[in-house]
Amino acid sequence: PLPTPAQLAPLYGMMVQDFNDDGRLDVLAVGNSFAPEVFWGRLDALNGLLLLGDGHGNFEPKGYAETGFLVGGDGKSLCHLLLEDGTQLILAGQNQGKLKVFANRRKQKFLPLEPLDAWAELELNEGGTRREEFHYGHSYLSQSARVLLLPSNVRSVRLYDFLGRERLLQTPEQ
Repeated sequence: PLPTPAQLAPLYGMMVQDFNDDGRLDVLAVGNSFAPEVFWGRLDALNGLLLLGDGHGNFEPKGYAETGFLVGGDGKSLCHLLLEDGTQLILAGQNQGKLKVFANRRKQKFLPLEPLDAWAELELNEGGTRREEFHYGHSYLSQSARVLLLPSNVRSVRLYDFLGRERLLQTPEQ
């Protein structure tokens, strides 16, 4: 089960990546619903949320006061764009509201994906591995760039495509 702050309102837009560069996947989420049944009223207790993962399926919630990530409206979508210099822009769409744009201050190393790439196995410097799957859509109304974000502790990357082919990639200098 997710921590209580993630269950206070519906979640719509979600991104899974290592936001704090600890080698473990985290979840960034937006939500709320301003259009439920009249009897219930708005479901608007979520103002954007970062869930820091421990690598074992547990998450520690971090609110906007700690992260600066605030999307208090009817949040519906969440995606990212990567600029050529490694700057990651996180875009949060709100139903009948303004598009919010956040810049991740940590420069991201990334590898562009081929159209048939399905998943990757990342070998980490500490000896562990992590599998990441690639999709053509991430969560409700969300579509991020198809790239593999590389954590700072990655040693090697093996990519697998939908046809079962495998290739080993050289990672950029960290």
